[in-house]
Amino acid sequence: MTIHMKMILLSVVMLLIGLEPAFSGKILKKLNKELKKMGLQKLVNFLAEIGTNADEIDSNKAHIANNTVDIGGVQNDMVDVQNDIVNLYRYPDVHLTNNLNFNVSGEVKYASILGACKNDHYNVPSILYDGINVFTHKRGVCLITHITGTAVNGNVCAQYTAHPGTSYHKFAIISKDINGCQITRVVN
Repeated sequence: MTIHMKMILLSVVMLLIGLEPAFSGKILKKLNKELKKMGLQKLVNFLAEIGTNADEIDSNKAHIANNTVDIGGVQNDMVDVQNDIVNLYRYPDVHLTNNLNFNVSGEVKYASILGACKNDHYNVPSILYDGINVFTHKRGVCLITHITGTAVNGNVCAQYTAHPGTSYHKFAIISKDINGCQITRVVN
């Protein structure tokens, strides 16, 4: 008899014992008669086998827990490799310098494959605040398609546009005409 059938038999016996008061002792009498036919030693062996199987189950649970830890370690290693690949092939950080006498805010837009690249919003102080008039941001493997800007005085800067996208990373906000501004690529 397989272990599953034995477990089912034991479950039925336990259920019947629980229902015994409702049947005025008839079930226990019949069970006792059947046990005598089977022989008490078979029942003892059966219960011992259940105990052994319980030990094996506990041992297997421990092995599963160890394998889960091993899988977690492999996943961490894979993430490290992916990060190394991204860092190896990533573009330089965006570097946007404000050369105007007033603050400029805007957006750096990226070409996005399946939503992997998120646009960046910036607010760059004027050149009067030496050293903090620069916006820098990591962009990974994302190509820049547009850089827009609006000066604090409300003037909209002529935007930088590159289709399908550019890997260039140095840009500047410069004056254009009277009170106007423009975003351009820095060449050097």
